[in-house]
Amino acid sequence: MDSASYAGWVVVDRNRFTSNFLAYTSHMPTDYSRVLSSNPANPVNGHVVTNLTQGKLVFSTSGWREGSQIQYLWSPDFNLTGRTNIYVSYHSIWEQNQDSIGALEYSVDGGAHWLPIVYMLDGPDVLTATNGTIDAFKTFTNRYTDVATNFIGGLPYGGYYGAFIAAPITQALAPYISARVDDDPVESKRVELFRLTAADNQPAVRFRFAHAGTDSWYFGIDDFGLYSITPGALPVITNAPASFNVSLGATATFTVEAGGQPPLNYHWRLNGTDIPGATNATFVISSVNSSNQGVYTVIVSNSSGAIESGGATLTVYAPIVTGQWDFNSGDLRATVGADLEYLNDTATITTFQTMLINGQPARVMGFGSNAVRQGYYLRHGAKPNCGGQFVNQYTLIMDVMYPSQSSDQWRALFQTDPFNHAGNNADYLVGNISALPDPNGIGANGQFNGPLSPDTWYRIAFAVDLAAPAGQRLTKYVNGIKVAAQSLEEGVDGRYALGPTRAAFHERQRGGRFYATGFVNSIQFVNGWLSESTIAALGGSSADGIPAGDALIHIGNISHQVVT
Repeated sequence: MDSASYAGWVVVDRNRFTSNFLAYTSHMPTDYSRVLSSNPANPVNGHVVTNLTQGKLVFSTSGWREGSQIQYLWSPDFNLTGRTNIYVSYHSIWEQNQDSIGALEYSVDGGAHWLPIVYMLDGPDVLTATNGTIDAFKTFTNRYTDVATNFIGGLPYGGYYGAFIAAPITQALAPYISARVDDDPVESKRVELFRLTAADNQPAVRFRFAHAGTDSWYFGIDDFGLYSITPGALPVITNAPASFNVSLGATATFTVEAGGQPPLNYHWRLNGTDIPGATNATFVISSVNSSNQGVYTVIVSNSSGAIESGGATLTVYAPIVTGQWDFNSGDLRATVGADLEYLNDTATITTFQTMLINGQPARVMGFGSNAVRQGYYLRHGAKPNCGGQFVNQYTLIMDVMYPSQSSDQWRALFQTDPFNHAGNNADYLVGNISALPDPNGIGANGQFNGPLSPDTWYRIAFAVDLAAPAGQRLTKYVNGIKVAAQSLEEGVDGRYALGPTRAAFHERQRGGRFYATGFVNSIQFVNGWLSESTIAALGGSSADGIPAGDALIHIGNISHQVVT
């Protein structure tokens, strides 16, 4: 006990871990018995590998006397002249800890430059950009108080994961970051296989293993080997599943693209555990909740073997009101978020007046007609979501009324791209007398439902989920009642996705026929997809406007009805 034998990489017999022992006095005797834990979800060539080492293995542990342990292991140079389609495979006996990193890199020029193979990190420390994709630079440069530190030449280094890798820290490392599960003795014990594109036909290929942590478990390696694998034999993942963030209750879709000798089989996993029935190239979660958060991988296999993708992290967030406009002050100022802005000379056809809604007085905004291109810029305040570069899951709610002279005419409601001057007139509209299936209904893309009667106030809502199957991407509501769900053109980042800054309320682009006179009492924009029950709880229009509700957000001193 309290021996320094394991302070660096050491060759040890597997039998060392078949009985209890103390790594040091504060450890439990059973801690290192878990080194030989079997992973039942580790298939190779159709067979489960239950014993990753049968003799000696090279082993390092950072679970020694606490504090920081930083350990490197270099291979000799391998002559791969005349060899192509090079893969490296090894039996990995790794256990992740919240503050540790396990890494493998290779060099083809004598160690002057290093290339990535895999970087194993705890899932929560794999940092993402606003669109949900892995941010490699942030992941490797973010500083933590519990990440290992040391001194070189009397100068401190460490405290961030990038200190222990040899490849340059750039965004190009993102595909090689593999999120692993903290303190799971089984999940990362597997046969690893990686393609080494730069190693083909190289005379001197060497490898670098790194393990750093603070009392952070262990890294064992056995059956390390280089292989030239004929293309088309083993599956090759050509487009790995991507990380992204998704609104609570909306749809999450993971996709993998792979090549190889058919037939290809797929099996998705969450945090290292097989997901029952998830056996297609695309895995869809139709209504996400917090239990769906985690790291997703997919095993692709054929008759020659199997390969597992890198981890894709799913983050689930609650919908939040990022914009609301109630016109109580008789101008365009916002209740939540940024003020509306006049487009062109829209101010000349805009009025603010008091009207009765359900017998109660309300300050409303009136908008006129007979203009070529008018409307209001709406800065929605939402962030890109659902794995795309744009806002793909959002909800738009409005309290509107159209007088009898506007009935049976096209009425523009919302333009997703305010710079589309010559294209579509609007994206969400109230239809005219010829609209199908319901004249005077609300909708998009030629499908209109839930007719609006003249001189009547309505609370209409559009819940948009561009990651959902085609027929469910737009759900439409009138007074809290779902009137239809429909398809939308394209999908994630398509026509109905919102750019990073603004859209336009009540804008149409060409001709005056899409700009009928109307009135609006309240507009609400939600970053995220609202469920049918949430919108039903909002009910119909009211003089007080649309409630934000504690279920969505609490803004300063603004008090709203609670929506559950």
